[in-house]
Amino acid sequence: MSFNNSMTVFKTLALAAALVGSSTLGQSADASRLKLQGAEKAANSPTVHQIISRNRLRCGVTGEFVGMSIQQPGQAWEGLDVDFCRAVAVSIFGLPPFLFARGGGNLAFQMMSIRHSIDDKIEFKPTQTRDRLDLLASGFVDILFRSTTKTSARDTQYFALGAGSKLEFGPVVYYDGQAIVVRLSPGTGAKAEAEKKAYLNLQRNRLLDPRGKEAREAEQAYIRKYLAGKTICVQSNTTSLVNLRDYIERNRFDGDAKPTIREVATANEARNDFFNPIGTCTAITGDFSQLVGLQEAFASQVADVFFLHDGTISPMMSKEPLAPVLREGDGLWADIVEWTVYGIIRAEEIGLDQAKALRILQTYNRAYDDFGRGQYTFEASQLTRSMQTDLLKYAGIQASAASVADTFGLRRTWLLEIVASIGNYGEVYERAFAFRRGPGDKNLDHLRGLNALWNASPPGLHYAPPFKTR
Repeated sequence: MSFNNSMTVFKTLALAAALVGSSTLGQSADASRLKLQGAEKAANSPTVHQIISRNRLRCGVTGEFVGMSIQQPGQAWEGLDVDFCRAVAVSIFGLPPFLFARGGGNLAFQMMSIRHSIDDKIEFKPTQTRDRLDLLASGFVDILFRSTTKTSARDTQYFALGAGSKLEFGPVVYYDGQAIVVRLSPGTGAKAEAEKKAYLNLQRNRLLDPRGKEAREAEQAYIRKYLAGKTICVQSNTTSLVNLRDYIERNRFDGDAKPTIREVATANEARNDFFNPIGTCTAITGDFSQLVGLQEAFASQVADVFFLHDGTISPMMSKEPLAPVLREGDGLWADIVEWTVYGIIRAEEIGLDQAKALRILQTYNRAYDDFGRGQYTFEASQLTRSMQTDLLKYAGIQASAASVADTFGLRRTWLLEIVASIGNYGEVYERAFAFRRGPGDKNLDHLRGLNALWNASPPGLHYAPPFKTR
């Protein structure tokens, strides 16, 4: 498709969306003109133009880790990174109006239909750690949602080999940290957990007295006990390798007790060896989000798997903020990704969940069907009490989001469509890590840690900047 043809298609879609948008919450014809101007700007984004021309978003993922991104045989892709890929695709392509027209039907079936519609617009591209950034820089993928740690060097200095492209990061989607998993002898896991809780008390004492020699020595003794003589497998070309080297030196292992570091090319190589009872990898290290997924996937193959650092009972070894990665130089594309991520977080802040967003969109489309394109203004008397509540409560965020939509050339309902597609951040997290839910757990709030909202109890690190018109 040529650039001019792509522009024509994009303008047509944008104008249609603007006409529907102008029929909701009293939006005017002026807003439609702004929408068209935004469409011209969006189509001038090189990355958006390429995505629209091929009619697909190419999203780089790992494809290896339960919880982050994986495709089970015969099933759809799933995981936290996968859902953020879907959200970006919805921002660019939108959702077909027929998915919301008149509503009705089974909610689960509607959501499944929405997911299938989105996935038709995405190519999930599994990439390896060693070449993920080069593949992005070369244009093989449009974006990475691939458990990549945001570091100063990667964000400011990295130039892909042979491509000369500088990269940039979007907002953090998952606050991770490095952990170590140790393979124990059968029947010793409970004792190890008890010792870990005792270690926590020492850690707390150390926080009260950072210079406490006794607490520090006891902590090092604990670490040396479980890692002495171990062979720790770690992926090459990762921050995990650098952190592990520092960690071993810091904890002063002596002689033969010093762990051996074995570098491996892929996560599959490390996990297959580790979960083999006679494998040489007696411990593995990496991002906690990946390791906890491995434990779930291979739980039946090992009697006792012990997390030395897990962020709940014992602190993580490092900070690993995971964020999307883009090619630098396309500001509008970066803005779309940034505010898509923030929109998902903002939705949780205001209590807008997937079911409510879907109902609101169905209400918008009923209004369009019943009263004619471009003619309908908000009439609360025409809606049920619950729909009145939803529209009035979320009118503020939608009105603010509209100014963002105009700037980007997106639909006025872009944020509602994203939330109707994948849910808010809390729902994305719950779905991705559902395997961690224990007996009697209603949700995973107690496990979210740093990935809770800023105003949760206990508080996390996630919050969205204000959606404002100025």
